[in-house]
Amino acid sequence: MSSGLHDVVLGQLPVVGSELVVDRLFREPLYLALAVDHPLAGREKITTKDLEGLGMLTLSPQYHLHDHIGALCDEYGSMMLRDYEGTSLDAPFARWSGWA
Repeated sequence: MSSGLHDVVLGQLPVVGSELVVDRLFREPLYLALAVDHPLAGREKITTKDLEGLGMLTLSPQYHLHDHIGALCDEYGSMMLRDYEGTSLDAPFARWSGWA
């Protein structure tokens, strides 16, 4: 990237590099999917307090979303369950490892 090969690159945050200018273009909502018989399923609004102690499923560690969900679990007192991790959901596959 710093060699000037690309003018603009779109990617998931965080993107770091002292030679880069990074701007957020937009935010996408994050949805909580629940079984129809889950105690929270009938609620019109779910708060972050409602997430305390809940087990969360997410994508495998190769996806950025895995790290984001892990951070949210830590912040709101949920547990990221590692016994099942999504592998076939439609999501960009990339883990930031710096510019090559």
